[in-house]
Amino acid sequence: MLKRLRRIVLALIALIAVAILAPIAYIEGTCQPASQAESSATAAVELPPITENGYRRRLDNTYFTFPEWYIVYSFEDLGRFLDHSSESQFGYLRHILGFWRSFCTINRAMPPATESRFDVKMMIYVIGISYSTEYAIKGFYENTVGRVFEWIRGDRLTPQDEYARAVLQDYAAFLYTIPWFKYPFREKLDGLEAIPAPTPSRLRSWERDFALGTEYFLKIGYARAIQKALDAANDDEPRDIMFVVETLPPSVLAAEPRITPVRALSSGWQLVQAPRYKALTETLNKLLDSGYHLAEIAGNHDILITVIAPNDAKLDITDTTELFSLDLDAKPGFRRAGLKARIDRLVEIKRALTAKGVSLEHFYDY
Repeated sequence: MLKRLRRIVLALIALIAVAILAPIAYIEGTCQPASQAESSATAAVELPPITENGYRRRLDNTYFTFPEWYIVYSFEDLGRFLDHSSESQFGYLRHILGFWRSFCTINRAMPPATESRFDVKMMIYVIGISYSTEYAIKGFYENTVGRVFEWIRGDRLTPQDEYARAVLQDYAAFLYTIPWFKYPFREKLDGLEAIPAPTPSRLRSWERDFALGTEYFLKIGYARAIQKALDAANDDEPRDIMFVVETLPPSVLAAEPRITPVRALSSGWQLVQAPRYKALTETLNKLLDSGYHLAEIAGNHDILITVIAPNDAKLDITDTTELFSLDLDAKPGFRRAGLKARIDRLVEIKRALTAKGVSLEHFYDY
């Protein structure tokens, strides 16, 4: 009996080790930057030295930020997918592979390294393995036990099904601006337990209470551990970013209070500051739509952007390079594509994308 138990434990340890080491071996062994990987663009506008504290940020960050956002998009896709289908039909494995495929493509497209990338890549491995493990467990469960109870339930959703969908959609929206570990999982667990009894399927409600309750409970503990680790490390990630834009008139600054002027650089250019993440995408889109050109962002002249495009749209846009393309479960017939883009040509790039029926989704800051 003890020998059998020991074998089971060793097999589990081996399985976990393979699950952890396989993606690292895949990225580090087959996804290294190609010798012909494009270097970063050169400055197109002559500017005086910019020495403000915190201005310059590494170019690598724009690319390595995408895997984190991929997870946000994945949860968003799952939440929208549940508007018209069930958990067991979602492509969990496809999303796991999409994460590592996009990471691989980005790693290959990186320009030659001037500084160590160990810290940022290790962070991506940690969140990627955590995400893959969560989706693998969820996918296995929903396609076995979950599918049986879906069949027992029939077409009518239980209150727990509706609650799970609402939480997922709220969670995805939350992740656009705030780290996942700050999400109120405790509050959502309490809300699950407070759902009233009437249900079209008592068995399905019981099963959802178990599955969702277990998921929320585990995430409460994991989120607390992450927060404690960050507190111990004294995390001080900046929440704002500076960039150089054509001089903005007072009317534009008044209409967009998120932009804070820092100083004039010349008669035609100024240094400004704005919030990062989703807010930066919203701010830059407004400026580009109004025809205001940018010279650089945080000292960089290239940036990664993603677009939502019809599957048959050709993204042969001047001053861009397509790095990857991923299908959208929640929007059949469309794909999310990642483009390396010149910052000083973003006005023209966005116009060209719009002319092709393609929407600019996100700017990946540094």
